[in-house]
Amino acid sequence: MHPLRVLHVAAGNLFGGVETLLVTLARYQRRSPEILESEFALCFDGRLKTELREAGGRVHELGRVRLRNPLSVLRANAALLKLLRDNRYDAVITHGAWPHALVGGSTKLMRVKLVTWAHGAPLRVGRIDRMAQLIRPDLVIANSRHTAAAVGPQLGNAPIRTIYCPVEALTPGTRSRSDVRRAFDTSEGSVVIAFAARFERWKGHELLLRAAQLLLTRATNDWCIWLCGGVQRPSEIAYKEELETFVQKAGLTNRVRFLGQRSDITDIFFSSDVFCQPNTAPEPFGIVFIEALYAGLPVVSTNIGGAVEIVDETCGLLTETDGEAVADALYQLVTNAGLRDSLAARAKARARELCEPELRIRDIAEAIRG
Repeated sequence: MHPLRVLHVAAGNLFGGVETLLVTLARYQRRSPEILESEFALCFDGRLKTELREAGGRVHELGRVRLRNPLSVLRANAALLKLLRDNRYDAVITHGAWPHALVGGSTKLMRVKLVTWAHGAPLRVGRIDRMAQLIRPDLVIANSRHTAAAVGPQLGNAPIRTIYCPVEALTPGTRSRSDVRRAFDTSEGSVVIAFAARFERWKGHELLLRAAQLLLTRATNDWCIWLCGGVQRPSEIAYKEELETFVQKAGLTNRVRFLGQRSDITDIFFSSDVFCQPNTAPEPFGIVFIEALYAGLPVVSTNIGGAVEIVDETCGLLTETDGEAVADALYQLVTNAGLRDSLAARAKARARELCEPELRIRDIAEAIRG
């Protein structure tokens, strides 16, 4: 049986969990070429294009697109049609409503199997989501049971398969734990709570900081929070400024470090003690949770969305979406080294069980063939 050849279509102007998945697929293509051959079509230059090429991925350019500019849409679809004519792809996989609305119609016109990878249901259904819903895919791959339940009725009740994202195991970097902590003015004995996400309100930055404010009066030992993530949109700049103001007013200046966009997140995680991302709206899946588990970190999150499918009693704590509950969970881990060690010991096994890349890539190929 020949390897399945697929073309992944994504925007390419942002970088987050979806883009991390695409880079993983590019990297594992060289390790498991007999299973799945992935190529990539992007509309914008950026970090994703760079990392895909560094991982050995073949990247095609569709050109910069604005959906409100019909000429740019026509040019992108012409580029896609040429790709489909010149190559034998078994499927086109769109990642998100925007690329699905952009090229879904052309893909079906060429009688190539159209797969949409649902990375989450929109919090608010907008114009682009409604455009995408007009194009029924041949298959939906959902990144969690939560996502599958949310998007199934929106996509014409197309066949749907839940497949957790393939996520590579993290390995320690070249820098030692003490070197990383020294760089962020953090002592060896401090319990470090790591957080890594874009500056979107539902990711839980504010809830974590409110819990930290409560923790100030409870945990007298040394602890701090490393907030990782860069701003990618104007709205995120304003939100980050709000959070920085809150930290100052809450007396958390010596406890919270804003570390910005990081290319060394592996070093960050291996130098931390706990990972906490208390979402206030459902996380569709949460690749960052898996990465934290691979680094041996107990995970604290809220009892909603994809986190419920990842975090169990063997590897972390789930809480309600309020500051008191999150503070309670953090207090247990900050003050109880035995509990931290117990959860950390089983974290990596949990990550492998859910997201071992070669197994999940086989699942993807089988779903598309089916």
